Amino acid sequence: MTIVGNGLIGKYLQQTDAVTLAQTIFFASGVANSKEIRPSEFARESSLLDKYSQNSSLLVYFSTCSIYDSTVENTLYIRHKVSIEKRLMQRPNTLVLRLPQVVGFGSNPNTLIENIYRKIKSGEHFEIWCQASRSLLDIKDVAWGAINLANICRGKTMAINLAAPRTILIPEIVSILEECVGTKANASMTRKGAHYAIDCTDLINMIGEDYYSRFSGDYFESVIRNYYSDESLGFRDN
Repeated sequence: MTIVGNGLIGKYLQQTDAVTLAQTIFFASGVANSKEIRPSEFARESSLLDKYSQNSSLLVYFSTCSIYDSTVENTLYIRHKVSIEKRLMQRPNTLVLRLPQVVGFGSNPNTLIENIYRKIKSGEHFEIWCQASRSLLDIKDVAWGAINLANICRGKTMAINLAAPRTILIPEIVSILEECVGTKANASMTRKGAHYAIDCTDLINMIGEDYYSRFSGDYFESVIRNYYSDESLGFRDN
């Protein structure tokens, strides 16, 4: 078993049952910033992926559910992800897992939740896209899903959306983070953004209907509070 990458996903997988999976490569060393424009960063990921693609083991690649977001479909990051997915779909024994916004200790500062949190903390002004919504996924559930699906999909080539089957509006995320920080955001509302659906049918068919129960009730709020409340400050990687 090989885990490529030392970011949030790579580090967490190292602490789980993923390390017991034989002949499996978890490729978690992608471009970290969705607003990246440097060709060298995309070339780095492609080159590294080519190296591990030559191995016959199951290759698990982490992509993004943002490929369904019409507001970013023409960005270099999304075009790169789509290109990588198309290439990997030609490789035997490959699992592409499309993720939503992943939340956990030590999150990339470029991620949506971490970025909003830091701006609220610092008092920096930002715009709240009131028409936008996102799906969130606890890093624990990323690992849980990746391990289960790696076992189920071994020997196949598939792309699956690993996400909660619902979304939360950006203003709601801001409101929860304001309560965690204990201060109002220096922000203004703007009628921008879009909602996009994430189809979890394949995921549910493979893992079972009880998948829904993981995301019932206040799942999104609980995830945010778990990593951004006062009680979590001692664990955060600032």
